[in-house]
Amino acid sequence: GRKPPIFTMSPYIIPGLPTKPTIDTIVAENIANAVCRYFGIARDVVNKRNRKYEIVMCRQISMYFIKKETLLSLQSIAKMFSPATTDHTTAIHGITQVKNQLSLPVMNRCKEIVEDIINKNLLSYD
Repeated sequence: GRKPPIFTMSPYIIPGLPTKPTIDTIVAENIANAVCRYFGIARDVVNKRNRKYEIVMCRQISMYFIKKETLLSLQSIAKMFSPATTDHTTAIHGITQVKNQLSLPVMNRCKEIVEDIINKNLLSYD
């Protein structure tokens, strides 16, 4: 079986957030790491400006789960994936893209991935 994500300190400091990690920032990093592992994409690659489909999908699904599972602000979530930004609309766009795909009546790649991550309990913190 798959092991649940291990709580680790991320090498990524999120600008504008307290330097002492909170439960939400730790959970958010663990979510991002788990989704990156699912896609087989290195965490630092997801932070770079890249519009390759799989990388964008990884970034957007990470944002979706982070918003769903934490109380982090949209600005904080955006900064996790683009440290130079102060623009919360980055996170709004990513989360909205995933929500739109999930609301479609037909199965699609995004919906398959989100359901697979949930069904495999990859975001478990037990």
